[in-house]
Amino acid sequence: MATARSGFIRERGKALQDLLERGRRPAAEVRARILAATGALLLDEGAVEVLRQAQERGQLRPDLDLDVTVDQLWGPFYHRLLLFPNT
Repeated sequence: MATARSGFIRERGKALQDLLERGRRPAAEVRARILAATGALLLDEGAVEVLRQAQERGQLRPDLDLDVTVDQLWGPFYHRLLLFPNT
């Protein structure tokens, strides 16, 4: 049993180590890859400005942290790119 378990850990450990190394990429590199892969033109500063305008129109709460909101919007893209870099 110990041999099977150590083999499992050794095999899965490599995958986990690879995932962690992918997570160490600089944020700018990840963002650039996302923009290149999707053709998106929306940059963080532009996104913050759009959200700020929505705040001014009363569509978003005035105390909403816009930088955090943009990070939350980008999060799923970062996650997908880390897990599936060739898609």
